[in-house]
Amino acid sequence: MIQQILIKKSTSDEHDRKKLVVSKSKKSLFMFKTNDLKGSLVGMLPAGGAGEILGEGKDWYLVNSGYYTGFMSKDSLMTGQDAEEYAKKILAKKQLSA
Repeated sequence: MIQQILIKKSTSDEHDRKKLVVSKSKKSLFMFKTNDLKGSLVGMLPAGGAGEILGEGKDWYLVNSGYYTGFMSKDSLMTGQDAEEYAKKILAKKQLSA
């Protein structure tokens, strides 16, 4: 997933790059049905997983990752340059171990 997002972002403009979001948690993160970040779960983002920001509120992002779209707390997510650099490091490690 990270590789797909980076490839997409490398061919897009700077505005699209800002939509990248990466989990900075060591555990999977919940994706919620509503922006109050409570109640029904719609999916999970794995530790180090990536997605695309579809919307933003004060404390949350609306994120799409693979088959799941849901609201996630900003506290456990990286965006922008930090997310892009982290994703590149993860991708480089995977390529070295392959």
